Amino acid sequence: GRRITDKNFLMLFNADDNAVDFKLPNEEYSPSWEILLDTAGSREPRPAQAGDVIVLPSKSTLILRAYSGPEEVVDSSAAASLAAMSGNDTVSTPATEREAQ
Repeated sequence: GRRITDKNFLMLFNADDNAVDFKLPNEEYSPSWEILLDTAGSREPRPAQAGDVIVLPSKSTLILRAYSGPEEVVDSSAAASLAAMSGNDTVSTPATEREAQ
């Protein structure tokens, strides 16, 4: 039920027979970028930093989204629903904190 929005995406296409270097935009657009799609399957899933040079293999596509940190996990349990109906606020916990618990 919560609205999900994104700010910036990058779509990098390389139709050439050779690899091509792409330089990511500066921090004005995002301090880092997460990989959503890599048709070459050659990258680690860690975020890339603003200004990094990305080497895109031939005949491949890379889609990146502005990275804003770990996604929040929303408690959708019956107890949370009852608490919300009674007017008590529930707190979302970042995924990294939830995994540590």
